[in-house]
Amino acid sequence: MDKKIKNGILFICLNQSFGEKVARAFADSISLHFANCRDLIEYDLFNSGEVLSQCGEEYYLMREKKVIKMACSYEDTIMFANYDIFSHSKEIFSKCSTLIYLKLSKKLLSDDDKINRLAFDIRDKELEKSTDITVNIKSLKEKNALKEIISVLGGIK
Repeated sequence: MDKKIKNGILFICLNQSFGEKVARAFADSISLHFANCRDLIEYDLFNSGEVLSQCGEEYYLMREKKVIKMACSYEDTIMFANYDIFSHSKEIFSKCSTLIYLKLSKKLLSDDDKINRLAFDIRDKELEKSTDITVNIKSLKEKNALKEIISVLGGIK
C-alpha cells in the first residue's frame, strides 16, 4: 500500500452492523479506542428524532457535523460511520482520517439495509471514489475481514 495513514481511521460499510463489528474488532486488535459516529451523535443530541422534528434538518445536520469534528479530534481511535453520516460530513472526515471502505457484494448486505440495497450501485461507486482505501470483503466472517484489512494495509506495525 502506498497511501500514508492519517492520524485517524474511519471505516465505512454499506452493511452497518457488520462494518461496526469489524471496525470495533480492528480497534481491539491494535489496542485503540473505538467510536461509532451514529452513537456519538445520538448521545450528543439525546433524542435525535425529536431534535429533527422540532428544529429541522438544517439544525440537525449542523449539530451532526459539530459532533463529527469533535470525534475527528480523538487520538488513538478507530471510527465507524454509516453511508449517510459519511456523506453528510465527507469533507470533515477527509481532512483528518484515512477513509477505508469495507466493500461487500450486494448479496452480503443485511435485510435491514434496504436503502443501501436499493441504491447499491450508486453508493458503492461513490464510496470507491471518495475513500482512500477499498478493502474487498468476500464473506461476513469477522476474522477473514480483519485479515483482508491487514493485508491491504501492508501489515500492522
